[in-house]
Amino acid sequence: MVTPLIKHKIVKKRTKTFKKYQSDRYKRIANVRDRKRCEIFEWRRRARRER
Repeated sequence: MVTPLIKHKIVKKRTKTFKKYQSDRYKRIANVRDRKRCEIFEWRRRARRER
């Protein structure tokens, strides 16, 4: 069987989530998904008030 002379390394996709930083001191937001969830709920609250 023929094999290549130079074997390339397979680069895998990053599965770990990136942390979101805020302010100079890098105060961490617990989870980016939680923040998104809060934004969605806030949007729903505003929509209800406007009705």
